This record gives sequence, C-alpha cells and structure tokens, in this order.
Amino acid sequence: MPKADPKIIAAAVRRARWNLFVQNVRPFAIPLVVTLAMIGLFIFTASSPSRHVAWAHGEILAVAPSRAATVLLDSGREISVALPPNAAARPHARLVVEELRHERPPRVTTYRFDHYEDEPQPAK
Repeated sequence: MPKADPKIIAAAVRRARWNLFVQNVRPFAIPLVVTLAMIGLFIFTASSPSRHVAWAHGEILAVAPSRAATVLLDSGREISVALPPNAAARPHARLVVEELRHERPPRVTTYRFDHYEDEPQPAK
C-alpha cells in the first residue's frame, strides 16, 4: 500500500477542523453580528467630538451632595452642571459655563463648569 502524502493529510485535517468550527459558530452568527453592530454603534456615538457653542452665565440655585449644581442661566433655562472637586460649592454664586454640542446622533447639548464670575478666568 502506498504511503499517504503528509501535505494531503494536513489539508484534510485543516478542512475537518474548519468545518467543525463553522458548524459550532453557525447557531451564534446572528447574535454575534448584532453584538458587533451594537459595539460599533456605541463607538461611533461615543467618539462624537464636542464642539464649543457659547459661554453661558448663570446663578447656582442648589448644590447636591454629588456636587451636581442646579444653575439658572440668564436666558431663563435651568440646567444641571457638575462642579469640579477643586471648586468650592457656593450657593447663589454667579458662574460661567461652557455650552458644548455633540453633532453625531444622538445630538446632545452639555454644559461644563468653567469658573465663577468673581474669580479670574483660568488660563487655557
């Protein structure tokens, strides 16, 4: 009986392993594709660069223990702004917040504390 060629045997083993892999993955193909699509969508939306829109002036109405301040803007709009740990939480103080807009869906406008009005503007 002639001896089998090792290349043919290796190719047959690789083909058998590949077929077994495909059979094992096939039931999970749709959930895998959906999961990868959701991860891609999350990365797409999370990578939305914020764009500076304006500086807004307002007055702190209340400060929560989590350092989230409720601010009444001069335009009459009430927003929530996180105060940084190094900024003193002073109720009824005037402050300046930066308005940022994220352009990719979902289109969101966020506000970031910049400085109190009676303090010098920080160097940037």
